[in-house]
Amino acid sequence: MPPPPPRKAEIEPPPLSLVGTIAGGDESFGIFLDQLTKAALRLKIGDDFQGWKLRAINGREVTMEKDEQGALLTLPRPGSEDGGDIRLIPISVEKKPLAARRDK
Repeated sequence: MPPPPPRKAEIEPPPLSLVGTIAGGDESFGIFLDQLTKAALRLKIGDDFQGWKLRAINGREVTMEKDEQGALLTLPRPGSEDGGDIRLIPISVEKKPLAARRDK
């Protein structure tokens, strides 16, 4: 029996915690804590951190993208001891209309 085809390497979520968002038109940015160095950093939309690009800021959450994989980072609830949440999310396949057209 042939070995299974190699799987795509699993993408790890960005090593960041979201600690704040500022949404103000062109000046929107997220404030993050680097989990490895514990350094605070500020990323504007379009900025890159270890291959993860900040795509969107929506209130208490941000969306980052790397290699067609998305990550949704949310702020912790006010008054909560918990950290924020990070969820990997699929990126829409709408970016690949040519592949879909070739099948027809």
